Amino acid sequence: MDLTLPVIGAFCLVAAVVGRGLKVSGVEIPALSTRRQFFLAILGLMLLIIPLVVGFFINGPKLPQKILNQEPQPGLSTERMPVPSGSDQPAGHALIVCARDLGLRGKPGDPPFDMLSRGDTFTVTRQVGIWSYGTAGDGKQGWVLTQYLAKNC
Repeated sequence: MDLTLPVIGAFCLVAAVVGRGLKVSGVEIPALSTRRQFFLAILGLMLLIIPLVVGFFINGPKLPQKILNQEPQPGLSTERMPVPSGSDQPAGHALIVCARDLGLRGKPGDPPFDMLSRGDTFTVTRQVGIWSYGTAGDGKQGWVLTQYLAKNC
């Protein structure tokens, strides 16, 4: 990414802030009018923001290379279950927890109220997006992330 416009934008913002006049080491920066300060600040913000927005829409969001090259965690199944549209999977299919700890939640996205361990069984009765609802081996019911369930680990 070319940094010319953002650097000029930063200088414009500094000039707008320092525009009231500054004297450093015998060098005096004359005071600017309030109107000039305002326009310098607006120009600076535009020069900072526009390249970011244009870069986002042209190149798409960039993920750090570390995330893109991340290996699967040891012990987790790399085979993910397809997300069914409701009737694709038979109700009550038992799966195994493949994560070391998997949070059982009252609603998708809520904090876990209980933890399931690797090897525990979880009987899925419903799936919505990335979440599966069902019953754990100890009888507790709740939502878990589907990606950590598999037929075998």
